Amino acid sequence: MIPLPDWTADYRPAVAPGESYQDYLERAIEDLDAGLAGRLLQNAPLARYFGHRELVVPGYRRKAEPPPELFRGLVLPLALALLLRQTQVAQGHGPLIVIATFRATGGAKNSKHKVNAAIDVKPPKNTKAACRALMVGAGWLWRTHAHLGVGVGTYGPHMDRTAVVHIDAGARTSRKTWRHVNGLPRTPALPKLPPAPWERG
Repeated sequence: MIPLPDWTADYRPAVAPGESYQDYLERAIEDLDAGLAGRLLQNAPLARYFGHRELVVPGYRRKAEPPPELFRGLVLPLALALLLRQTQVAQGHGPLIVIATFRATGGAKNSKHKVNAAIDVKPPKNTKAACRALMVGAGWLWRTHAHLGVGVGTYGPHMDRTAVVHIDAGARTSRKTWRHVNGLPRTPALPKLPPAPWERG
């Protein structure tokens, strides 16, 4: 598993006049993948992993379509979600389901979802093994992407597993991690995790 390199911190391609959100995300991720020698998409289109209908749901406030001036915000979080998905598969678990992207209202006052710079994902089934694997992958993202000002949140009472991971990138001056239990903040779990299996080799 290879993290996004330092140069990606400035990767937010401009939106072409009249370009749709779907077309923009596909182009931006494909171009980023080309600069990473294909290791992000692994010879498949973005829709193979996260389809547009999973990122935007008309009428659903947690997956709204952002205005064009905010299109660029999701590129880095989406790239990190693709990497997190790879960590799940590498650990013998299935894909990830998107549960939140852009929302104009609701949530925390300074939520990165409001500027389209965040994505929340979960495993298809909340088994202990899948949730532990998700925590391992989230810990790796947080350790290795400080250059993106990454924010990684985990949710639930357990220090070794999480059913939901929040990822934001490119909207902070420094990385941040947190853990919430029933909506209340608790001691973050990620700094206490050992290196992921692929980091030890």
